[in-house]
Amino acid sequence: MKVLHIIRNHDDGLALRLVEAINRLDGVEQALLMIQDGVYADSFGLKTYACSEDVQARGVQTDHELVDYDRIADMIFEYDRVITW
Repeated sequence: MKVLHIIRNHDDGLALRLVEAINRLDGVEQALLMIQDGVYADSFGLKTYACSEDVQARGVQTDHELVDYDRIADMIFEYDRVITW
């Protein structure tokens, strides 16, 4: 199963702990999509994307793959589950 976590706030400890816990399960492929203030969060070693508009608006540097709104819409349909935190 493929799960996309959309992280809106880098300080959401519960969300980040649950992402780490799910990462330990077999058969679950996870990815993170950082939007809004979530662009400040770490990747936990998972495939991580960041909204290019939010990165630019906050003036931050990131090694995450940058995606635009059209790509984000496509990603929502590519994953089996999408969880927004």
